[in-house]
Parts: sequence; structure tokens; C-alpha cells
Amino acid sequence: MKCSPSLKNQYDSYAAYFPTINEIFKSSSFVGFEKKHLVPSLIVKHYIKVLHKYNNGDEIFVAMTEAIVEKYGEQMDLSEEALEIYISILIYWEIHECDIYNENKKEVS
Repeated sequence: MKCSPSLKNQYDSYAAYFPTINEIFKSSSFVGFEKKHLVPSLIVKHYIKVLHKYNNGDEIFVAMTEAIVEKYGEQMDLSEEALEIYISILIYWEIHECDIYNENKKEVS
């Protein structure tokens, strides 16, 4: 998947959180078995919904983030900005885990 340098830079800055997310998902002390699969499947579901609507990774990323924040924003005790950051980190983590963004899309101009 082709993405802009700005999106790649943001990905790189959030990559520092991936080991922490992995530890949280490995430990049953933090997250129950069913919830370990809930977040990744939710992200994949939203990815599939927008994959063919947009031409590049940047547009797909924005659409996914906005859709998830809109759907779950009122259920969370966070500001919209904070929720966007957390959702972004989880989407980047799913990219890192190679669960999404494997499709060939046009390069961002």
C-alpha cells in the first residue's frame, strides 16, 4: 500500500507503542480472550468497508479512523482528539501485524 511520507512518519512515531500493545494483548490480566479478537476484527472490518472506495493508504486511513471514532466515540470517556490518537495507534499496529494494508494501491501524488 502506498502512503504519503507524512503518514509514514506518523506510523514511525507511533510504532514505539506496538510492544506495549502486544504485551497487553498477550496478558489475560488486561484483556479477556474474546476482547483480544474484538479490536483487530473491528479494524479489519472497517478496512474492508473502505478499501475499494479510496485510491491510496492515506485516504483509507482517514476514512477508517473517522468511521471508528464516529461509531464508538460516545461510548468512550475520551475527547474526540484523544480517541482519534488511540484509534490511529491501533490501526498502525494492525498494519504492523500485517493484517491490513497488503493490497496494491496507487502511489500518492
